[in-house]
Amino acid sequence: MLRVHIQNAGAHRSINNCVRVETDHEWCSFPNYESLTVRKRPSDKLSVVFWEFLDPIYPQMSISFWFHLDVPVRFWPPSMLNIESDWTFLKVASHPKDLRLTFSLFSDNAPIKTKSCSLDDLDVEKSMYAALENDPAWAGIREHYGL
Repeated sequence: MLRVHIQNAGAHRSINNCVRVETDHEWCSFPNYESLTVRKRPSDKLSVVFWEFLDPIYPQMSISFWFHLDVPVRFWPPSMLNIESDWTFLKVASHPKDLRLTFSLFSDNAPIKTKSCSLDDLDVEKSMYAALENDPAWAGIREHYGL
């Protein structure tokens, strides 16, 4: 789950607000989100979504919303692949931490603001291991591969 925080630092109420999120891998998707704050406006690409705010954002107001980013990955014991990680995308042998997210904020007639980050910047690998630790089959997998 990712959380986006927005603050209206201006002096005027912002009525039409939207955050566009794009990944650089076409097989990622955005299946769940906080529907009380935003509504999902999908695009023709699974890797792009528009989150339209349901209500205005007033001056000095901070607001946030969450969404799930579905990244299809597989855990590999390091000896099985010629890469320096336990993780790889299902479709290509690259590490998910290299996935880039680009966020663009559209707010009334203001200039578009864009920021990018990688999953590594967000320390997602720690969360991926935490998810494995909660999986009942993980102990058997660790034992089988000597992890």
